[in-house]
Amino acid sequence: MPRLLSLLFIFSLLAACQSNKVSVDYDTDAHFNDYHYYQWLEEKSGSSKEVDPLMAARVKEALQQQLPTTGLVKASEQHPADLLVRYFVASSTKSKSSNSSGSVGMGSAGGNTAMGLSMSFPMGDSPTREVQIIIDFLDASEQKVKWRGSRKLKLSDQPPEELAAMVQQAVAEIIAMYPPGKTKK
Repeated sequence: MPRLLSLLFIFSLLAACQSNKVSVDYDTDAHFNDYHYYQWLEEKSGSSKEVDPLMAARVKEALQQQLPTTGLVKASEQHPADLLVRYFVASSTKSKSSNSSGSVGMGSAGGNTAMGLSMSFPMGDSPTREVQIIIDFLDASEQKVKWRGSRKLKLSDQPPEELAAMVQQAVAEIIAMYPPGKTKK
């Protein structure tokens, strides 16, 4: 049992290191209480060429699951859309290279003299993959963005189930920020 608690603590720390801040921007003149029905803006949703199509599909699925938590309802013939929803997934790879450094120290005490030398050398680059999830809500009549939420995920070689969970969590964190000014539970 203590070992299990230790592992849970370590994984919690690692998860805290993974966490990125959600970025939100919105039109301060928009009346978000007037939006009730949404429709997908399919032709402007998707991902950049570098993104795995499965990742884009995970984002769309997570978004479909999270949209009802906002109070928005999918548009129908009886209730036309007043809000359009689109998403975009962008990918980047950053190379994080180690820097080499060195130092020399010298000291004396009690008639003895000592000298030390320390050096470090880079062991190679460690590329980091990042995926940015961007979700836009557009006013259906104006076709203008009224709310945007985004979050970056750092990826390594996670299995598909873990990637799906990461995307689900990221989309939930983004959607939790809509509408602006909502009191958090």
